[in-house]
Amino acid sequence: MLKPAGLENAKGIVSTAVIKHPDDPAWADDEGVKDYVACFRSCDERGACQYPDPAGDELTRENIRDLAQNIDVQPTMYIDGVKFITSPDDLDPIKTFQLIQFDGEKWVQLDAPITAE
Repeated sequence: MLKPAGLENAKGIVSTAVIKHPDDPAWADDEGVKDYVACFRSCDERGACQYPDPAGDELTRENIRDLAQNIDVQPTMYIDGVKFITSPDDLDPIKTFQLIQFDGEKWVQLDAPITAE
């Protein structure tokens, strides 16, 4: 996305990130990224993958709503320190972000993740 403008012109741009990009060499040895890649390699020809289903057989509107309003997880593909949290009073799930800066070739993490609260 930055190449058309020229990578040299994008050097120093600051942005935010929440996930580990599987194509970024910085995450090549990360267990969460390895699990993610393995999961997608196990998909069938339709692209369907097996994953845990917290709703089980109870696919009612109420159950799905209750599950969506009570999440507190650190997904393995999220940068350490970034969590996905919802509650009945707060459905905005991500409040912590990793600042990243483009160095002319790749995105580099800046310090520890920050919280938007």
